[in-house]
Amino acid sequence: MKIIKLLIVLFVVVLIGWGIYYFLVGRFYESTDDAYTTLHTTNISAQVSSHAAISYLHDNEQVNKGQLLVKLDDRPFVSTLQQRKADLDSARADLEYAQANYDVQLKTIEEYQADVVSAKATLLNSQQEFNRYQTLVNKGVSSRESFDQQQMTYSVDQANYLKAKAQLITEKEQLKTLSAKIDQSKSSVVSAQAALGQAELNVAYTEIRAPMSGYINNRSVEPGDMVQAGDTLASIVSNDRPWIVANFKETQVGHIHPGQAVDISIDAYPNKTFKGHVDSLASATGSTFALLPADNATGNFTKIVQRVPVKIVFDKAVTIPAGLSSEVSVHVQ
Repeated sequence: MKIIKLLIVLFVVVLIGWGIYYFLVGRFYESTDDAYTTLHTTNISAQVSSHAAISYLHDNEQVNKGQLLVKLDDRPFVSTLQQRKADLDSARADLEYAQANYDVQLKTIEEYQADVVSAKATLLNSQQEFNRYQTLVNKGVSSRESFDQQQMTYSVDQANYLKAKAQLITEKEQLKTLSAKIDQSKSSVVSAQAALGQAELNVAYTEIRAPMSGYINNRSVEPGDMVQAGDTLASIVSNDRPWIVANFKETQVGHIHPGQAVDISIDAYPNKTFKGHVDSLASATGSTFALLPADNATGNFTKIVQRVPVKIVFDKAVTIPAGLSSEVSVHVQ
């Protein structure tokens, strides 16, 4: 009986102690142990397929942005590049040839236009002579033989004029064909330039460089390996200031706002408390981006408290690996 009374007293004391703690301290904090350190991380991937000729990757090594990490065998791409240069030179030569033919045709048309003008002038003169002889014949002044000869000359000049006009039309149609050939040659040049640009890019892609400064992790390539486009060869973890991603329950985030002070405890540093502040709150819960998000509109429904990611930044620069378990307490008042 005394033991039961003692337990009751202890329970009451604990309950009172917890109430006092909550009233004086606990209600001013929102805490969670669902928190992890985070750093910017990027994967180093190949953009072309080839054998790895040289690898400068070393585990945990610090690299700088733009530093050469892997050199792929570039011989197939250099060969293609030379072929694309030759294709471009050929396309440009075709364009120059087509333009030269077009210019020659313009001069030819000028000559035929002159022929038409000359033929028209000759025809007008013949017509005037024909009309004059016709008048003389009607008056009996000229012989019929002279009139017939002039009529034949007039008919020949008419035919020559029509022939010159027809030839001019034909040459102008030929000019349209040559103009279309120029357009086609220009398109070929543009296509060859694009192919050359892609070939130059492919050669450049054989040198895989660091997209940012940081430390090499997850290395997975050795010299001689066959690398496929899109393969991840390693990862770079940034050497910038880390931050904390803390997943608070949705019932907690109503009291959390950017700028609030945060106490941070990291399991890897058990005797140290870091200071930080709330940077921002995510605009969606973690389950929103799940591979198979919950569909609460179907079948039975079970309410599950969701968690909202909160970004917490350190007040001072620290050097901490990514992915460390942490506990955070936000000063909500």
